[in-house]
Amino acid sequence: MKAMRAALDVLVLIPLLLSCDNTFVDNRGKQEQSQAPLLPKGIEFSVELIGLANLDNDSGGGIDFENPITEAEDELVRWELTPDQLSLIETDHLLELKLESTDPSIRVWKNGTLILGKGSKPSHSIKYDEIGGIDVEFGEFNTKEVISISHLNANGESIGKGSLTLRSAPLILNHHLQPSEHVYALETEGNEALIEAYKSVLKTKFTPLSGTRYQDDVWVQDEIEFATSIDPSGKRQDIIVDSIRDRGLAPLAKDISTKQTVVRTWGLPSTATTFDSFGNLEASPPVTVDGVNYPFGRIYYGANDNPSESLSELLAEALSAQVVQKPFAIDTSWLCVGHVDEFSTFVPDTNSPKGFKLLISDINEAYKLLEAMSADTMLPQYARDFGYENVEAILDDQALRTLNENLQENILDQIVGTFKKELGLDDTDIIKVPSLFEDELCGDGAHGALIPGMVNLVVADDEEGATNLFIPDPFIRAELTDQASDPFIKDLTEKLPSDLDLHFVDDWTVYHMGMGEIHCGTNVKRTPMQNSGVPRT
Repeated sequence: MKAMRAALDVLVLIPLLLSCDNTFVDNRGKQEQSQAPLLPKGIEFSVELIGLANLDNDSGGGIDFENPITEAEDELVRWELTPDQLSLIETDHLLELKLESTDPSIRVWKNGTLILGKGSKPSHSIKYDEIGGIDVEFGEFNTKEVISISHLNANGESIGKGSLTLRSAPLILNHHLQPSEHVYALETEGNEALIEAYKSVLKTKFTPLSGTRYQDDVWVQDEIEFATSIDPSGKRQDIIVDSIRDRGLAPLAKDISTKQTVVRTWGLPSTATTFDSFGNLEASPPVTVDGVNYPFGRIYYGANDNPSESLSELLAEALSAQVVQKPFAIDTSWLCVGHVDEFSTFVPDTNSPKGFKLLISDINEAYKLLEAMSADTMLPQYARDFGYENVEAILDDQALRTLNENLQENILDQIVGTFKKELGLDDTDIIKVPSLFEDELCGDGAHGALIPGMVNLVVADDEEGATNLFIPDPFIRAELTDQASDPFIKDLTEKLPSDLDLHFVDDWTVYHMGMGEIHCGTNVKRTPMQNSGVPRT
C-alpha cells in the first residue's frame, strides 16, 4: 500500500517542472506566468466644491483674499476625506496635492497655513499624521480650478488618485422681476415730488440720500449697480459694482455697505465715459433664446463703435466671464447721455407667458396721440422750456417730425429687432411707449428726450408686497395738476398690466431738464434668486 501511494505521488509531480525563470512548465510545453503581488488599494474619487468669492472685508483689514485668513472668514469651503478613504491610507503613505493652473485664483489653507494657490507653491505633500481637512478660498467670481491628488505608498508609487474641481459662484446682476428690498434717491432742491412719492408709498423701504453729503449728484443709478452671488446652500453674498464715474456720489458704495458686502470696481476713472454710468447697464428677466435657457436673464448695455467710448473693456470682460447672463450691446451713440434706460425697460406681467413686458420708446405712438388731441391744447411745461406753446406747435415742427421719424426707422426699429433676437421676444411681449426726442441737446448731433421718457421708470415693491411703478409725468396737458386729462398717461395706463400700481411723478426740473428721468436718479436693491448659477460647462 505504501509503495502504491509513493508511486501516485511521483505521477502527480511529473507534469509540473519548475523552470529557471520561475514559470511552471507542464508536460505539454505550456507555461503559466505567476501573478505579481497586487499593490494595496488606494483612494479613488472625483469631487466638485462650489463656494463664494472671498472678496468682502470680514477681517476689517481690506479685501479678505488679499490678506491672511482670520476666524471671521465665512466664505471658506472645507474638504475632508471620508472615513472609508482615510482607512486606505497607511502611516507611511503620502498625499500629493497639485494645482493644474499656473495662475490660480484660489488659495488653499491647512490649519491656518497657506499650502497651495495664489502666493504659494503649485504642489504640496501631506504626511499621514498631517492628514485632515483643507480650506479653499476663491479670489474671483465664476472661477474654476482643479487640484489633482495622488496617493503614494512608502516607495513613492502612486496607488490611488483623486480630483477636486473647485468653482466659485458667478456675480449676477438683478432684474425687475426680483422683489425689491430697498430704494435710494438723493434729496435735493427741486425733486420734492419724487422724494415724497417714495416716502408715501415705500415708507421704511426708502432711504433719501443727503444732497450735502453727495454734492447734489442726483444720478444714483449711474454710480452703483447692485448684484449678488449665491452658493448651492442658498447662502447670499451682496455685491455692489462701483462705477468709475467718480463724481459726488463716489462714497456711496462704501457708505451703504457692510463688512460682508463685496464692493468691486472694474476700470480706471481716468478712462471713464458716459457709457460707464450704470443707467447704461441693465439685465432682462429670465428668457429662453433658441433653446438656451437664461434663468437670470441677460445683461445688456449701450455701446459705441469706438471702443474708447463704450462700457469699460475691463467691466465688459468681467460680465462676460460670468457666462450665465451672456451680455449683448446696443448702439446708444445717438443719444446725448447714451444710456439704455432712456428708451427701454422691463416690467412684471403675471398674465404674460414670459412673466414680463418690454417697454420701448416709440415715435409713432406719440404722434398718433398728439394728432388725436385738440391742436390748441396748451402745453405750459413745453412752452416754458422748449418753446412749444401748444400741441399744434409740436405737430407743425416739420424738422422735429423728420428727426423723430428717422430715429424710429433707423434706430428704434433696429433696437426692437435686437431685443427680439437676443431675448427671444415677439410683438406680444412688447409695449410701445409714446416718446419724442429733440435734436442736438448736447451740441454734438446726439439727442435727448423732449417728452419725459416714461420708459425711464422704477419698479419697486411696497411694505405690503404690491408692485409699484414710478413713472415720469409726461405733462401733455393744459392743466398741470389734472393727470386724468393727459392722453399719454391714459394710453400707458391702459397698456400696462392692471395689477401694477402706477404713480406718475413730476421729475421735470431736476431730472428731465438734466437729461435724465426717475430711473436715472434712483437705485434699487433686490432679493436674489435662490440658485448658485454655476454654469455646467
